[in-house]
Amino acid sequence: MRKAIGFLVLGCSFLGCVERGSEDKISPAILTINFTPSFHESSETKLIIEDQTKTIQILINNSPASDKPLDTFCFRKVSLTNKLYEQLDGKLIHLCKRKYSTEREYGFDGINISSTFIDNGDTNRIFFWSPREENKEGYKFSKAVISVLKETFQDSIINQYFDDVSLYLGDPGNQTNKPPRAIDGLRKKKYNWEVD
Repeated sequence: MRKAIGFLVLGCSFLGCVERGSEDKISPAILTINFTPSFHESSETKLIIEDQTKTIQILINNSPASDKPLDTFCFRKVSLTNKLYEQLDGKLIHLCKRKYSTEREYGFDGINISSTFIDNGDTNRIFFWSPREENKEGYKFSKAVISVLKETFQDSIINQYFDDVSLYLGDPGNQTNKPPRAIDGLRKKKYNWEVD
């Protein structure tokens, strides 16, 4: 009986050490940004900071207007250099750490824009529904985030996606980017859509 109690005490103290060790581990910082337009593809961008590894990725899902199931429309991932990460830290992370006075509005014809920043157990959430210039905080936030993401990915399909998303903010988008565009070619391939 004494041996059993001894093993139990030893086992509990070992488990306690394991648990304490896991509490000391610093969790990775994660920033997630979602754009969910009513009639275009939705996207989720993730910036993951773990130890020395820093990556940013974007997953764009099929359009709800297509007859395709929810699946990947386009995916890009970039490993960040220290210099690029410092630029993102000064711009994107700074934007998503701020506190905004947001109202939870929803609609059927517009866009949800949200971000969640988790750093060492602290969470900051931001949400805007179809921000226009009248909603200065939401509009400035959305435009700044789009600008940083376009600059970061430097990819024609990603940039054209954000041009389309900008239309939901009351922006005419990049008018010099007339069809045929790379994103329209991908839409034709994925959905069999013709673009005017």
